[in-house]
Formats: sequence, structure tokens, C-alpha cells
Amino acid sequence: MESKFNCDRCGLCCLRAPKILPSLDRGDGLCKYFDTDTHECTIYDSRPLICNVDKFYDKWMKDKMTREQWHELNYRACDKMKEDYNGGK
Repeated sequence: MESKFNCDRCGLCCLRAPKILPSLDRGDGLCKYFDTDTHECTIYDSRPLICNVDKFYDKWMKDKMTREQWHELNYRACDKMKEDYNGGK
């Protein structure tokens, strides 16, 4: 069975997604699907490909690296976003 990316749904990707895909910007630099109260994606189960680590891998990365390598790169990116968000703490 294929491993799945274990997203903790912190919402930090939603703060960056509009920089990658401007059509997601709701006008204030946040993703239009980001719920500011819950810090979660309001369309998580049907989110865009760019926001879905596993589906993005299947479409664009599977011939370039293993799924585990892709997950590790994304976990590192998540850790870096969390570090930056928390002021390096």
C-alpha cells in the first residue's frame, strides 16, 4: 500500500498558496478557501492539485523521485514554514 502524506492541517500552506497560484488569492494574500477561524481549508477533500502532496506527486513527480523522497521534501518545507511562522523557535 502506498504511503500518504501526513498533513497536520496547520494552515500555513494556505498562507502561501496565493503566492504560487494567484487565482487562489481572496484579495488579502490568503487563500480564498482558508477559514481564518479554524485555520483549515474549507475544501480540503477537493483542494487544488497544487495543494495536494500525493496527487501532485502522482501527476508530476513520480518519474523524478520516490514517493518517500517527495514526502520528505514536503515535510522539510512544512517544518521550515512552521519555523518561519514561529519566529525561528
